[in-house]
Amino acid sequence: MKVQEICSACWYHYSHYSSTIECFSPLITHFGTKKAAMKRRYDCLNLSMPYPREVDPALYECCVLIEQEDILEMEDWGSGSEWSLFAQLKRKFGSDNPEIAKINRDIDLRREEIQRKEGLDVNKAKKRAAKEKESRESIVDFLTEKGYKVICYSNCHEDSGKYSLAVIDPSIVTIREVTPLSLRAG
Repeated sequence: MKVQEICSACWYHYSHYSSTIECFSPLITHFGTKKAAMKRRYDCLNLSMPYPREVDPALYECCVLIEQEDILEMEDWGSGSEWSLFAQLKRKFGSDNPEIAKINRDIDLRREEIQRKEGLDVNKAKKRAAKEKESRESIVDFLTEKGYKVICYSNCHEDSGKYSLAVIDPSIVTIREVTPLSLRAG
């Protein structure tokens, strides 16, 4: 997909909870093709896990207002994990980048505290530390200071090979249409 197509495309987001798009989470709220959003729905419905509150699933058709300079192109980091994303950012910008090194030190300090308090092994504690709000905010601040509003990646999971976006700046998303969906696959 060319940059012009990325900037002018309709993007889709699936959620079990209609309120999640209003309380947008930078880097966690992803947008892709309609097929990718529906695949995400299918995957979520087949997880067979209890939901913490009443579910009202919906498909969102959105416009994401971006220019070429707003886009950070990366590889799919393979999961919704902030730690996986941060590992990709270290490869992209270099572990010796002072800002990346500071984020890494902050995550390590949180990891050590989690390990001490909860007795988790290093990998579980590191993933937990990266998920914490402060870690995500550090990553968002780093990317925002670099001028990025979205991360564009070739999706390897839902609608493989098509582009998806992890949005950093929620102000660039406009909802065009909300389609309520049932909890049954189909």
